[in-house]
Amino acid sequence: MSKNKKDKKFPKLIAEKVIKLIPGHIYWKDTNGVMMGCNLQQARDLGLDSPEEIVGKTDYDFFSEKEADKLTEIDRQVIQSKSEITVEEPLHLPNGEIIHYLSKKSPLIDGKGNVIGIVGSSFDLTIEHQEKDSLVEKKKQAEITLEKIISLLPGHVYWKNENGTFLGCNEAQAKFLGLNSPNEFVGKNDYDMYPKEDAAKVVSLDKQIMETGKAYIAEETVRIDNQKGTCYLSQKAPLIGENNKTLGILGISLDITQLKDTEKELEKAKHLAEYASQEKTEFIMALNNIVRSKVNAVAMMVDLLKKSDLNEKQLEYLNLLQEANSEIPDDLVYAADYAKLDSGEIELYPEEFYLLDMVDSMSNTFYRQAQAKDLGFAVDYTGLTDVMLNTSVTQLREIVKIIISHSVEFTQEGGIRLHFSNIDNKSMQIHISDTSPGFMQDYLDNMFSLVEANQTDTEYPKLSMRMAFCKKMLEMMGGTIAVINNKEAGNTFTITLPITSIRQYNQDDIAFEKMVNACRYILITADPYTINTVQSLLKQEALITVAPQAALKTIKTVLDKGDDLDMILIDEPLLRDHPQLLRDIMQLIAKHDVLNILLTDDSATYHPELHNSQQVTRLSKPLKWSRFYKDIVSRWKTYNQRVLRALSVEDDPICQKGLEYVLIDLDCEVVTVGSGEKALSLLADEHNHFDIIILDIGLPGQSGLTIAQAIVQLLDKENCPPLIALTGLTRKVDLDILYDSGLFTAVLEKPATVQDLEDIIEQIKN
Repeated sequence: MSKNKKDKKFPKLIAEKVIKLIPGHIYWKDTNGVMMGCNLQQARDLGLDSPEEIVGKTDYDFFSEKEADKLTEIDRQVIQSKSEITVEEPLHLPNGEIIHYLSKKSPLIDGKGNVIGIVGSSFDLTIEHQEKDSLVEKKKQAEITLEKIISLLPGHVYWKNENGTFLGCNEAQAKFLGLNSPNEFVGKNDYDMYPKEDAAKVVSLDKQIMETGKAYIAEETVRIDNQKGTCYLSQKAPLIGENNKTLGILGISLDITQLKDTEKELEKAKHLAEYASQEKTEFIMALNNIVRSKVNAVAMMVDLLKKSDLNEKQLEYLNLLQEANSEIPDDLVYAADYAKLDSGEIELYPEEFYLLDMVDSMSNTFYRQAQAKDLGFAVDYTGLTDVMLNTSVTQLREIVKIIISHSVEFTQEGGIRLHFSNIDNKSMQIHISDTSPGFMQDYLDNMFSLVEANQTDTEYPKLSMRMAFCKKMLEMMGGTIAVINNKEAGNTFTITLPITSIRQYNQDDIAFEKMVNACRYILITADPYTINTVQSLLKQEALITVAPQAALKTIKTVLDKGDDLDMILIDEPLLRDHPQLLRDIMQLIAKHDVLNILLTDDSATYHPELHNSQQVTRLSKPLKWSRFYKDIVSRWKTYNQRVLRALSVEDDPICQKGLEYVLIDLDCEVVTVGSGEKALSLLADEHNHFDIIILDIGLPGQSGLTIAQAIVQLLDKENCPPLIALTGLTRKVDLDILYDSGLFTAVLEKPATVQDLEDIIEQIKN
């Protein structure tokens, strides 16, 4: 074969190869429908081994006569019209499988414009058809399900077109209208079903809904055949189609006739109950006024009798009568308030507040109340800071006051502790624990019962109306109250209320708290209630708690070890039994920068150290979160604003005077020496204490750098006050030696400015 013939045949071979491998079905036939060829996919689906086997066959060799006739007709249309045709063809293959094809048939035209055959391509759409059939079936099932749901709905469901003609309804609607099935409802309108007056109202409402496009909810009374009206709660909404066009109305109605009848009965009963409750309240209030007048008369008579000549037994009787008489007014007040709660006459005015603020505002009262009976009182602030409640703060204050008063009344020794539990930021528990005699649990279980409050018990104190009032009020506030017996430790009352939110408390207070907790403290006390409060205010790592007997030893150990110690908190009442303790502490910390704070109460005594030393100050109890940190910072700042003692080591007389003037103007006490040797001699005396040493580097004899090394060695680095270098050196290498020595807090190059010194003094004070 010549190269020229080979080159012409090569493209034809490639084309045949490509056609055979095309994934769709490709075939071509003459004008008589006889197959001239096909691709591999077409041959395989027709059950042939190769495309060559299709040559000479027709559609009648592969399909049923009916299907072959249909295909032949399409071929004829293509040949006659000389244009392509696209059709969907469902065909039965020789293996019995039904395949859906999307076929495109085009005429084969020769160079003279004559049709010489047809070429066709087909693509399998069977999967798409199956999915479409599945969707149709699902839609059909969904429609059936929806019809069943609508038919079984307890209310009445119906829908109508824009002309008011009903298109359908559920079984309940049809039954109500006396129809046999929903089908009988179709085609009717409101005038066919209801009295003319009622129908006109419905039509007018439907028109309004379709015009505005807004749903409507209302109560409607409907009458059938002039019977008693049935009351419905109806909702009607526009049915919106394409382009937001209103197609009709969908209505749903629920029969609320029985509910409305019950509502009327309840309203009638409510009026009767309110009238009875008002009468009861007025009676109690009138009784309250009468009894108070009688109680007042009895009280005055008792006072007069106690001034007369009585024997011991008669005086005891009068005291008992006076005590019982004094309780009657309070119980009557709470009985009246309870009646008001029961009738809804007392309204709550909720407000959002920090529980911490309420506790702090009341702690003075509780502390004095406990102190009057020589009892301890502590507030444990753990977990309380950021909790907000939304309820009546006035009523909550009253409830807490009642319970703490109860605890104080029945506690003879020990004290009362107010503490808190945050339950997953959802509810807050206020605990009031006392060391009163542990009542039996069955007694405690009935403590808040109104019936039990009016009974007496020979073993335990009579329960008062105020406890029943607390329980009733808390229920109105969405809370609860409970009490448990702590065995030998007394009782714990627990108030539980929902938390509104957790919000960060005042930023300034939080900042003060961080400042205070950055210091180190020793607390000297024997009072567990003071310990409890202070431990809840200070971080565990910031506080050492010690009894008075071990105080001096503990302080000395901390100072000897070189550990940080900023303040000593001393519970002042213990100084009555340890009068020498404060004086001994003062001697021990004389050379240390430590502030003593006396935690004092109303019975504080005079201490000369308060007036003779800046290292002693007072802080009043009870300690409060909202004031504690500010008070500590305030006292610490006051202490640090004391006059600083400055040692100036400078040989130049003019520089000496200049430094003295500046330091005195900055509220410093100044001692000036002209040489390093004199400075070392002065510092060697343990009675001399300085807060800052300003050292000229260019001293005669030993240089200032050498003197600085000697000072640090003499006083040791931990106890050495800040050293400030004052130098006339300007070379970088000389200045680097001073900076790199690690001896100096600051290096000032001459001429130093007043601002330079002022910044350093302020830094030391703070």
